[in-house]
Parts: sequence; structure tokens; C-alpha cells
Amino acid sequence: MTYNYQNYLNSGANFVVIGEGEQTMLELASSLIDNKSYHDISGIAFKKDNQYIKTPERTKIKQIKEFTICKTTCFCIKHIRHCLS
Repeated sequence: MTYNYQNYLNSGANFVVIGEGEQTMLELASSLIDNKSYHDISGIAFKKDNQYIKTPERTKIKQIKEFTICKTTCFCIKHIRHCLS
């Protein structure tokens, strides 16, 4: 989602992933699971104190092979672009 993120946040979304989401979703999920700050994660938008926060864009992945994930971990994310096995 690269545009209109304000409408999604106003409709109840806690976060909007902007641009390529593979690495962003992994970092966001990890920060939420570990109860760590997500404010420095590139490629997300969220609301804080009724203000829209949009972090800087994430550098695009040139090849999906650059994205690594533990093969024993499965993240089920609706609408993900790639199936990583």
C-alpha cells in the first residue's frame, strides 16, 4: 500500500505496510511479539496521538533470494507476494 494509508488507519488498521512488505512484515511481527519499538521500522505507517506517522521507505529487494527467513518458521500473511519455503 503506497497511497491512501490514512483511510486504512482511520478505518481501524493499526499499521499499514508501504511498498514491498516481506522484510517489513517480518520486522514488524518480531517487534510486536517481542514487545519492542516499531517506530524505526522502514516502510510502515501508523497513528500515534492522533497523528499519522509514516516511516521512510524501505530499500527495494532486488532479488527475492536476498530475503532470508528460517525455513522452520511459517508466517501466514494474507496477500503476500511470494511463497517462501
